Amino acid sequence: MALAPWGVAEEPVAASGDVFDVAPDGVTLEWLLEMEPGPQAMAVLNGIDPKGLDQAGRLALISALDKQNSWVVARSQSVIAVAAGDEPANSDDWVRDDIALALKLSGRAAQQRIHVARMLSGSLPGTHRLLESGQLSVRHTLAIVELCAGVSDSLAA
Repeated sequence: MALAPWGVAEEPVAASGDVFDVAPDGVTLEWLLEMEPGPQAMAVLNGIDPKGLDQAGRLALISALDKQNSWVVARSQSVIAVAAGDEPANSDDWVRDDIALALKLSGRAAQQRIHVARMLSGSLPGTHRLLESGQLSVRHTLAIVELCAGVSDSLAA
């Protein structure tokens, strides 16, 4: 299976099994999949043209980008948790409306984001860490939050 190096129209870089040979710039798809999510990884991934990859390379790129998406969502949820505070207050409506405006959401959708943020920062910090590290997808995280809503913090943990 041939893997074109990062969208550059040069000779393809060969791949064997699940381990990709090194691309000309020293970066491999295997390395990208293991890379900790964050700004550096995003910069590298952003520079990869999927048109220059074979199907295995495209799938690896999708996987690496999804890991980055989990990191971005975790970071966003952390900010929402700080903005909204730990506990609902009488002033929650204005916080919800501010978040709704900032994120271009309905009030109900913003309230759901606040709920998820509070759960992740409160009773589900382990889930938040897994999301931030890219080990959990956003969908899995939302399913965990839904299942743990209304249960004690110790049971949720």
